[in-house]
Amino acid sequence: MSSQWKKVAYLAVGGLTEVGFAAGSLLLVVSHQGRGVVDLASGELLARDRQETGAWFGAARRTVLGFGPLDGAWISVCGLAGGRLPGATADGWQARVSGEYVTVSAPGRQPLLVSESEEIRAVGFSPDGTTFIIATSPGLAITQRHG
Repeated sequence: MSSQWKKVAYLAVGGLTEVGFAAGSLLLVVSHQGRGVVDLASGELLARDRQETGAWFGAARRTVLGFGPLDGAWISVCGLAGGRLPGATADGWQARVSGEYVTVSAPGRQPLLVSESEEIRAVGFSPDGTTFIIATSPGLAITQRHG
């Protein structure tokens, strides 16, 4: 991506199924092996719950019950159950998925190829437009904008 965007982390999350942006700079990550809460600024895993899908997953509403620092909050997620993350920022950055390719473009510029993966689960920007993620079955790439 552009020099404004810096890679924060790539986290191996085997069997990733859903993700959802939460309060502050947190991301709720769901896999076949449970849930995790990730700090988007550092890429650090703050909490992990290995309980398999159960009462904490609301498939019809595409929500997941938070735990750890998100305890008790229902977080909207997207991934295998459907839904979408924001595909654009207020200042014009846009992300597109075409087959197995993810491209991001700055306002008025040619798109950049960001990733190629056949198991894309979710792609998009955080609500404030400062973080961009690509969630695939094997992992999670976190990029943040500076400046």
